[in-house]
Amino acid sequence: MALRNHPLPSHTVHLIIALLILSIFSLNISVCLSQSVKPESPGIERCHELARNRTDMAVYREAIQCYEQAFAAASREDTAVRLGKCYYWLGAHSAEDVQTELFQKGIDWSKRAIELNPKSAGGFFLAGC
Repeated sequence: MALRNHPLPSHTVHLIIALLILSIFSLNISVCLSQSVKPESPGIERCHELARNRTDMAVYREAIQCYEQAFAAASREDTAVRLGKCYYWLGAHSAEDVQTELFQKGIDWSKRAIELNPKSAGGFFLAGC
């Protein structure tokens, strides 16, 4: 083996290699942690619960307000997609004279999701792109 003629003892070379591997592993972990997903906005679970109640339009509108407040607190792609879905659903279950306005709001929220994440599948799906 070529390492036998090396001026460093083999156990020192092995120790150096082990330290290099450990350093690379530590670097990978810190990079992964720095790219972790942001936690959901505070109170977002309440918004989800309100949005599940589609039988009461007043409660559903309250869900939309809740999501808008959550988005104002933390601009997140998933919240924008939820708002797009909510406005589409509300438009589909509203009188014809307000449908276009509600659908447009859904499109606008979908575009916001795309602005936050140019690869937003939910944003592109809801925006019809």
